[in-house]
Amino acid sequence: MASSSSSSFVLLTVPAGRHTIQELQSRIPRNCRAGQLDIPLNRAGTLDELVSLSDELQKHDTFIENVTTKIAHNFAELLQDRSKLRDKLLVDSKPIQVYVSQFEWDSRRYNAKQPVRDLMQTVTQQASGIEIDLKKYMQSYSKVKSSLQAVEKKNIGSLLTRSLSDIVKRQHVVQDSEFLTTLMVVVPKYAYKDWLSSYVSLTEYVCPESSELISEDSEYGLFSVTLFRRIVDDFKAAARENKFTVREFEFDESSIQEEERMSTALSTEFREKHARLMEWLSVSFDQAFTAWMHLKALRLFVESVLRYGLPPNFLYFAISHGEDSKKLRNELQRLYGYLDKAGGVNEEVIDMTGLFNGEYYPYVSFTVKLESILGKK
Repeated sequence: MASSSSSSFVLLTVPAGRHTIQELQSRIPRNCRAGQLDIPLNRAGTLDELVSLSDELQKHDTFIENVTTKIAHNFAELLQDRSKLRDKLLVDSKPIQVYVSQFEWDSRRYNAKQPVRDLMQTVTQQASGIEIDLKKYMQSYSKVKSSLQAVEKKNIGSLLTRSLSDIVKRQHVVQDSEFLTTLMVVVPKYAYKDWLSSYVSLTEYVCPESSELISEDSEYGLFSVTLFRRIVDDFKAAARENKFTVREFEFDESSIQEEERMSTALSTEFREKHARLMEWLSVSFDQAFTAWMHLKALRLFVESVLRYGLPPNFLYFAISHGEDSKKLRNELQRLYGYLDKAGGVNEEVIDMTGLFNGEYYPYVSFTVKLESILGKK
């Protein structure tokens, strides 16, 4: 059985009859674990069909891996504690590493008696549907998130720029007066004394002792001041000359209540969408990863028929390994080198890059690197 903590696997196929899982485990390095996979495929088709499928399956493999990775990365972005990602994303109710090492063909989802092309199309269509839904759900979530952030941004930052609607209360302003109004003035902290000693004399018709410190941040204080409406423009100009900033603000209780209602509604909608999206991503990751592994199984089968011929009687293995896979590959070369007339049993791995889209081995082999999906621990 493969180690449940490994993030890299070699999936390989060899003809049945000569080796066992026990022998394989005894030959590979100690830090590696081997598990036998259950892949009951046997409808091979024609040679031309297999060659065509080989190319198509490789493209679909990359596509489904990308879909699976997008889901995992979006889930990680929404997860508050990313260290729990591997515990949260399960496949068939199992940790991902365990699922890979104990992979069994799911006949409930995919009828193994169907032609390989039909199975490939079913798996790929499922992944395509998930990708379409992913875009739709992420766009809907991002829209609400952006709206909420825009509202929250108004209530953060300096008193020079942030919204005052959650700071200024009814008791801070003159209400229902034909002649008087209250202005909100931002004053640097170092200039508090200057403000308090001069605001009454900046213009005529400023109410004495009407200035009150309402709020402070790290650099500024927000002061109220009451004056006659007809000299507001003159007061603003005089304040500006003295480095005091009059905020454009008019207290409207009904508007403030509407803003609070909208903010509360957005917060509620965001939390609900977040929870629903997390659940959908978890379920969809299960489906996408399952589809990906079944496509890997199809590739193993097709490449095995092309390599070893008919009838299709193969053993499928998953081998977990650490960062250094060279020792594992050398042991597999010694064990299965006889399968390739060009390679001797005791030779090192043969590098035939360019002929086989990468390293060539005497056995059918693909890799599964979970770090690209889940990230490093």
